[in-house]
Amino acid sequence: MKLSMWSSFYYDLSVEEALRRIRKAGFKFSELGGGTHFQSIIEEKKFEKFNEFKKEIGIETEQLHAPIVSIYEDKNKPVLERLVDVADFREEIRIREVNCIIKWIDYCKIAGVKCMVVHPGGLKGYNNADEFRKIEKLNIDSFKRIAEKCEKEGVKIAIENMGKPIGKKNGCYQKAEELLELIEKVDSEFIGICIDTSHANMSKVDIPKFITTAGEKIYATHISDNLGENDDHLLPFSGKIDWEKVKDAFSKIGYNGIFNFEIPGEVRCPLEVRNIKINYAFEIGKFLTEPQTIDF
Repeated sequence: MKLSMWSSFYYDLSVEEALRRIRKAGFKFSELGGGTHFQSIIEEKKFEKFNEFKKEIGIETEQLHAPIVSIYEDKNKPVLERLVDVADFREEIRIREVNCIIKWIDYCKIAGVKCMVVHPGGLKGYNNADEFRKIEKLNIDSFKRIAEKCEKEGVKIAIENMGKPIGKKNGCYQKAEELLELIEKVDSEFIGICIDTSHANMSKVDIPKFITTAGEKIYATHISDNLGENDDHLLPFSGKIDWEKVKDAFSKIGYNGIFNFEIPGEVRCPLEVRNIKINYAFEIGKFLTEPQTIDF
């Protein structure tokens, strides 16, 4: 597996400085934060310099997180009102966000990003069966449009499993089976799954079973831990997930892709402390991705 650290671990630094510190800690891969670091690359039109910089320091950015909050909405609005939803019932908003993802596929190709993680529509949940059927139909339509662009440019999309719904009783796309059904209906080899272990644990999903069920359709990972109730996004072994079983499940399916730490729960501390934590994170990552020998 390719051990990776999410660039927004250093959300308050430039993308170059963030990647420099991530590489210094030992990581050779990083998932780019879409709404922060990648957006700055787009706005400043510095793709060529960025690619040269990555080569210079020896780091690759094969994975990217699409914007979680819309880049078009007023930043003064509450976050919940700005969340990107590709199954938004408002057609104008939905099309706007799908077109943004399609445009970002072009940017991914330029920046050497092989896979973009996208949240499924309906992350706020649903109240009844009719609402779910509408969400499902809109997801299928949106991801079919996105898949057409993916097939042209050779960039994959990994649909992320969701945690607890926001404000509604029923959550969707929490289980591997739900995501696989959606992917089957979209019918493109360029559409797969990103397993977020923190989301799965807070949704009471059996994580090893999720991994073995999704199998070869796992195109990306968001690795983190939690205490079982909230989306804590902590480093592994800081919560209640059984990491030995998770490690075995990845081994069972022969996963050799990006093993990416997405740990916003670890960044609420001074920069100097994060510099210490990232070295610890690298050692944990090696423990989870490399064969272990007993040292007496």
